Amino acid sequence: MMTFFILVVLLCSLLIYKRGSLKYYLLAGIFTGMGIATKYPAALSFIFVILVHLFISYKRNSTTLINKKIILGFFSVLLGFFICAPYFFLDFSTAKAQLTLGFSSRFLGAEGSIGMENYIWYLDGPLKEGSGIFISIFSLLGFLYSLVRLRNKDTLLLFSFPLIYFIILGLTRVRWDRWAIPILPFMAIFAALFLVKLINGISYINKKWHNRKKTLVFISSIILIIQPVFKTLSYDYLISQKDTRTVAKEWIDENITQGSKIAIEEYCPVISRQKYNVFINKDGILIKDISERGWKGSIADTESLDSLTKNGIEYVIINKDMYNSYLKEGIRYPDEIKFYQELFKKVELIKEFKPHSKDKPGPEIGIYRFKWIS
Repeated sequence: MMTFFILVVLLCSLLIYKRGSLKYYLLAGIFTGMGIATKYPAALSFIFVILVHLFISYKRNSTTLINKKIILGFFSVLLGFFICAPYFFLDFSTAKAQLTLGFSSRFLGAEGSIGMENYIWYLDGPLKEGSGIFISIFSLLGFLYSLVRLRNKDTLLLFSFPLIYFIILGLTRVRWDRWAIPILPFMAIFAALFLVKLINGISYINKKWHNRKKTLVFISSIILIIQPVFKTLSYDYLISQKDTRTVAKEWIDENITQGSKIAIEEYCPVISRQKYNVFINKDGILIKDISERGWKGSIADTESLDSLTKNGIEYVIINKDMYNSYLKEGIRYPDEIKFYQELFKKVELIKEFKPHSKDKPGPEIGIYRFKWIS
């Protein structure tokens, strides 16, 4: 959704440059605010408005950079944000707490290294996987070609957001695949730019292709998008299949006695609280849970392993993807790894559900039984 609002702001900015109307300043500001309400980094999209405003001022030889239009455009950002997120202002204490949590640098499986490692991770991972190898190559070539034409105002406008956004991405300690999504449309634009220039060059060198440019563009476009389209269709099929957690829940209902005491952690099967006594970790304390939905916490954050036996826990359901994430970041999470390893000494694996890239989505789920039961 944030990406949609960013592109709308870009469109409004182009209309500002073309027509200079106040309404487009206001619309650009409102859509920027709406974008911020979905994800805070959307605030960077207002750079489009600022750049276009500077272009217009330079074009008109104006010495007054700050005028009524840009001021009202800025305040319309606040209006758009308030429309979509009124409780940010009405309940600011909660919003502040969520902001503090959101900007925390401690997120399991999403902690990177500031600088080059992050940039390489985004380029070789989410951006390449999200756009496909052909669009990645063409967008890079289009980007390099555009560097030569940086004095062109349209090109400078296209450069502004993705470049600044990408620089900021690399300077954050936390990294998520989805944070790269706002860059993907600009990669497509740069790829299309290079494709058009390439075909124009071919038709100029070889005159017989001049009347076939549209055909070349069509065929080339199909080749560029075939990989991401195939990946999208494959992913759509994958998530339409039974998740490992659904399969695990069905197995639990058939094989574990009702009334059993089961400890679970986040991203595990949603098992019935009416059939079973379900325990979760909350703020380090193992408590009985009555809500099938909501955040459950990691079992490894429980104050001690003894709390499991004291509560008479018979089964433990582990999200092995989480355990593997702890192992990958062992330096940061030695206590959590130790907890899991001590737990595995006291339990036995009775059933395991592994995902498959083609027909079974979800995390790897392990169902364990305390040895004292058997």
